Amino acid sequence: MAEAWLARDGRVVPGPGSTGHLGFRYAVVDGPGEAVFEDAPEGFEAAVVLVQSAGVVEARRGTDVIRLGVRPSPFDDPPEAAYLPDGGRIVVRADRPAVVALAWAAGGGASPAYAVHGADVALETRGSGPDERTIRHLLEADRPANRLYLVEVLTPAAHWSSFPPHRHDEHAPPGAYAMEEAYLFRVDPPAHRALMGTWTADGRETAGFVVGDGDLVMVRSGYHTVSAAPGSRLYYLNAMAGPERVWTPVFHPDYLHLVRGWSNAPVARADG
Repeated sequence: MAEAWLARDGRVVPGPGSTGHLGFRYAVVDGPGEAVFEDAPEGFEAAVVLVQSAGVVEARRGTDVIRLGVRPSPFDDPPEAAYLPDGGRIVVRADRPAVVALAWAAGGGASPAYAVHGADVALETRGSGPDERTIRHLLEADRPANRLYLVEVLTPAAHWSSFPPHRHDEHAPPGAYAMEEAYLFRVDPPAHRALMGTWTADGRETAGFVVGDGDLVMVRSGYHTVSAAPGSRLYYLNAMAGPERVWTPVFHPDYLHLVRGWSNAPVARADG
């Protein structure tokens, strides 16, 4: 079945029936002030992503302290993130109001804590025409982590994203690697909406989501794709984690011929 759901409370934690690879939440920090995240348990690595902030943000876990810079808009300003290996609860302190996201994955992480600043993030233009979008490679295989994988995606108005439709719910190395995935959406202007669809390989089970600014969708299985509406641009933060830190999308066979500009992307195979 296609397992996906919309979580408007901004929090997804591994629950009954879950493999428990990925957890995610976001929060607004009133500045000056702080948010204490008790969600990420011991034995889990984590990353704090600064989605938006008018001032400096500090992420702390145990003795690790990472300072992140100002980011007025996730659409127009480069990302800021902190990778935090296992070490207890996470505290985020902001001197002005901020929106922060926290993703955590099974495995404590072997590397020291570190910051990812905008100047460190590679950009990729993926697709062409109505499926062209910009990928910000935030936390992938070139950065130390155990299982956590993060990208940001900017989708222009009336464009498709997470396209062609794909899935990554089958763990059968070396051809396919399972990954759970969380999408945190921002929409500009915020009163507008975007669409996300998921369906099973046989097409018998489908689910559609009308997503607004600040909505969160969790995908554990099934094909999925996203569309930005005319007149509004779309941002989303993708957090992924699975048994291994390898992203190999399995494309729907009916759309595979539309893969364009994927020289930097690891394409596993198509169904069928």
